[in-house]
Amino acid sequence: MSGVLNDCDALLQAASVRVLNPANAWINLDTSAPGFHLTSTGVADLAVVTVTADLVGLDDAVSFSVVGGTLSNANGKSVDVTYTGSTAIVTATVVSGGEEFTRSCVIPVLRDGSSGATAKIVRLEASEEVFKITKAGANSPASITLTASGQNLGSSPNFTIPVGTATLTAGANGSQKILTFANMASDSVTIQVAQDGQTDRVTITKLREGADGIDAITGVLTNELVALPANNAGAVSSYTGADCTLKIYKGITEDTGWAFSFAPVTNAASLAYTTAGGTVTITGMAAGVDAAFVDITATKSGHANVVKRFNVTKSKAGATGSGTPGARGAGHYYAAGGAWSDGVADAATPDGNVVGDVVTISSGTFVMEKRWTGSAWVDNGVVINGKLIVPDSILTSSIAANAVQAKHIAAGAVKTSSLVVSGNGDNLIPDPRFKDLAWWGRPGHPVQQYGGVANYWRLGCTMVLDTTLNASQGAFKDSFTPMFTVTPGATYRVEYQSFMSGDFQGQVGIYLHIPQVNWYNMGAADIPGWAFAETGMLPQFASISAKGTRDVGQTFTIPVVGGDGKTVPYEVQLRITSYVTAGYLELGSFTLTRVSDSVLIKDGAVTASKMSVVQLDAMTARIGMLRTASSGARTEIKDNIIRLFASNGVAVVEIGDTNL
Repeated sequence: MSGVLNDCDALLQAASVRVLNPANAWINLDTSAPGFHLTSTGVADLAVVTVTADLVGLDDAVSFSVVGGTLSNANGKSVDVTYTGSTAIVTATVVSGGEEFTRSCVIPVLRDGSSGATAKIVRLEASEEVFKITKAGANSPASITLTASGQNLGSSPNFTIPVGTATLTAGANGSQKILTFANMASDSVTIQVAQDGQTDRVTITKLREGADGIDAITGVLTNELVALPANNAGAVSSYTGADCTLKIYKGITEDTGWAFSFAPVTNAASLAYTTAGGTVTITGMAAGVDAAFVDITATKSGHANVVKRFNVTKSKAGATGSGTPGARGAGHYYAAGGAWSDGVADAATPDGNVVGDVVTISSGTFVMEKRWTGSAWVDNGVVINGKLIVPDSILTSSIAANAVQAKHIAAGAVKTSSLVVSGNGDNLIPDPRFKDLAWWGRPGHPVQQYGGVANYWRLGCTMVLDTTLNASQGAFKDSFTPMFTVTPGATYRVEYQSFMSGDFQGQVGIYLHIPQVNWYNMGAADIPGWAFAETGMLPQFASISAKGTRDVGQTFTIPVVGGDGKTVPYEVQLRITSYVTAGYLELGSFTLTRVSDSVLIKDGAVTASKMSVVQLDAMTARIGMLRTASSGARTEIKDNIIRLFASNGVAVVEIGDTNL
């Protein structure tokens, strides 16, 4: 009997093989790399990953879609996915026999840590993975809480929805969002959190209880992706949170009786894990492996297999940076004490003193603050804008000063029960405390501060002349101050204090310069007749001078006309010359004050109403009336008559011209 081939048979033979049971058909997706890779600076050195679809029981065309990347070079069952700044989710779709089959895979972003930085990790966890909807339309839960956590992260987490349609509302804090059932428009949404270059995702699905008949079977992963913290060599430091469970739902009810298998098998050389039911827990990941996965397959008689993939990646720390750690910066430190002590201040700073360190030593009755200059602790001056001070907020009980200097003081009244003035308010030298060494022409010289009541230095500080600045002008240093104003014909007193160390070697001269007149040597020469070769002036201090402290004072009268016949300028200046080869000389307490003379008081300016004295002695005096008392017993002298009065006010004796 010969076979007869009809048109229907020919059509069937020409058609591709069809799967009679679509429940046994599925799609497997493989990637050419574990994920995109970024350097520690954020540059993508692996920006393209190829995804290939392996069809089981299907042979129809495959279409690809992506969220979080771009597709190119689609070629049958493969496509290239390009990195665009975040994790990518690729979905392959096959339509066969009127049914649609889909499969998705996640391409994570792997980034090297910055040099010397701890690995960055971000995790996103959901309180539930599904919304359940009954046949009657009731849903549970009402909302799902999404919480981001991690380590070594800057900035704040940013929540987005790359797949599906939904609206997130604010949670308890910036790391939490709420997804309500009412705000989830699509049946499935993927929620992504991004923070400091790291990302993580979870998928939330709506499960509906079907009408009477066969309920749908749905597989849901509790954790789709985990990033493990690792050092630069790839050694994982913690496996906390590296677990995932595949849950199977029949309709809206979690189903039981399913068997689970895992692939590839656990392997200590790549990815090691343990299993329990549908849960896989990662226990080891080889240092040379940056990304891996575990496919979980659920099987049950009479049902199609459910396959889900759990992705595992690493977040690696950066390599240790090169270079030597820098020194600490200056700081402000505090110590207890009833008096200033350099030793206590040294002990208060960590790992030795740093230039600019400030230490405050205080007790219930004492407080002092000093700053480290690199060689000594000095008073830490503070400048406060007077406009910032609240009126009447400074009390005289809170003021203690060695000197108060002001060009003008305007006050309605100055009241005090006890006023003690130290120093001279008429000092014409504007910088006697060496706050501005440039004014003295000696920037860089050490300045020594002295505190306490029993202090030799009247103004509490000195300028130290030593070998510091010899190199700037060879062996000889010559400096001048700016000019300041004096009055011709007036007399001035110049004073200062000094201290010479026992090992001093050199010469130092201090002079008051009156232009067109003279260079006044401010003190008697220690070596009469000896002079500087450079200046021809007598030195004030030399190597054979008496060591220790010295108080020096000179009085000068400013001439009205100079030696060349010109009018003398109303300005003078100080000059200091120094040649120091060993030891040091301290100078301080410079004052230039005007001495009282006739020029200071205007003729007729002092009246009797301004005088109140216990005794007045005079060789000659002309008076109008001298009365020993205003009434009662008294003596009166007027012109050429002397009268003596009794207690009743009657004159009892008259001597002289009684007609007056």
